Amino acid sequence: MNCLGVVLRQTGRHEEALASHEQAFALLDELFEEHWKIHFLSAYGETCRLAGLPDQALRLHRQALGLAPKLGYRHAEAQAHEGIAAVLDATDPTAADEHRAAGRAVLPGSWAGVRRGAPKGRGGPQP
Repeated sequence: MNCLGVVLRQTGRHEEALASHEQAFALLDELFEEHWKIHFLSAYGETCRLAGLPDQALRLHRQALGLAPKLGYRHAEAQAHEGIAAVLDATDPTAADEHRAAGRAVLPGSWAGVRRGAPKGRGGPQP
């Protein structure tokens, strides 16, 4: 369901994508498995951002940022910093830059910190 949410988001069907992510999270909450949940947080947060729900997006990315180091998932930690930065770009560019720098520090030399929407061939995977 989460992957369906990503596909729907990438095709611009944000409302359907949100519903799909919400269904996936409802199932995950029943499992109480944090190592599964971390994989869904950034995708759901990005969908919320694109659907015009920045507060919810920020909450999800911050939840991922709190969980990733605890689980030892450095990539997810860098991804969470980038997600927070993408949300903050419009309202707090200084904080956005700080999160991008933190993401680069977590995974030096990686795609972390590359702005979303960069031209193909730059920056690596987009959640």
